[in-house]
Amino acid sequence: MDLILKTNGKLPKLRSINSIAHSIELLKSQKIPIQKIIEGTKLSPNDLFNPEKYIQTEEELLLLRNIKRVTQIPELGLLLGKEYHIGLMGDLGMAVMLSNTLMEALELLFKYTELTLTYFEYELSVKEGLIYLKAKEIFDLNDLQIFLCEREFSSIFRICSDLLGKQIKINLISLAYSKPKYANLYKEIFNCPIEFGKQKNLFIIDANYLFQQLPKANVLLQKKYAINCFEQYKKQIAVESFSEKVNSGLITYGNQNNMEKIAEKMKISTRTLRRRLKKEGYSYKHIVNGILKQEAFQLLESTNLSIEKISEKLGYSDPTNFYHAFKNWTGTTPKKFRENLKN
Repeated sequence: MDLILKTNGKLPKLRSINSIAHSIELLKSQKIPIQKIIEGTKLSPNDLFNPEKYIQTEEELLLLRNIKRVTQIPELGLLLGKEYHIGLMGDLGMAVMLSNTLMEALELLFKYTELTLTYFEYELSVKEGLIYLKAKEIFDLNDLQIFLCEREFSSIFRICSDLLGKQIKINLISLAYSKPKYANLYKEIFNCPIEFGKQKNLFIIDANYLFQQLPKANVLLQKKYAINCFEQYKKQIAVESFSEKVNSGLITYGNQNNMEKIAEKMKISTRTLRRRLKKEGYSYKHIVNGILKQEAFQLLESTNLSIEKISEKLGYSDPTNFYHAFKNWTGTTPKKFRENLKN
């Protein structure tokens, strides 16, 4: 099997508000109060309708959790994803749409995944006339796993069909989660065999699609929008401080207890990592604790896991250590924190 394309598996620090705004527009009939959606964030209602607004990845995840919680629609990810058309991707969408072939379009998408809505790392391989597209979560999505998988995969189907000007035919979809009660909706949307409970997320498609001419191909205009994408990408990289890059690296790669691994991924020494963090007023432990704190909040709020299981999931060898850490962060115990959420 020949590996053709692979994304870098990195999360952007900032994301356009566009996908959230579009989701809210699609959910107008639900009459959801905007305040319920922005609850817990620093955003104002006007921010949701500002096309120039960018938000942190952590903020977007919180907004998505709020949308999921207040709508109470189990199949929401599928419904939103199938309406995520190529026009919502801005300059990247234009560059992709104006590409000569699907292969050229995918090369751009793989190159600039930080400009998309994705939380996944992709590998595209070809074997015996078939495309094998693997999708792996960049980090543990926990309670958002199925929602984001469904939104992601139905949007891929919609975007590829938009690009080709016809509905793409998928040979098989394998999914790394259990079959939901609304599985019939998958068949309605994807119109192909679907396997649940597999080891990885995988799409199998005919490789002939790769070199089909796209109906809106325009070489000169495509170059213009591709340049815009590069400029946007450079701006995104520039806005991250060093501590934010370490934070993003920890979320992406894990290894909270292994500074050497993170330093290796960042291609610097642990000494340099410590020095540069200190220059910005941070320590490695401070950043790790910030991530663990947010993960603890999320697990206590959105799962029914016991405190012991949460402690284990966060990497604590003894629940007592988790209790002490949590009390230092919040002034209260995990149990009381969870009880207060219910009141």
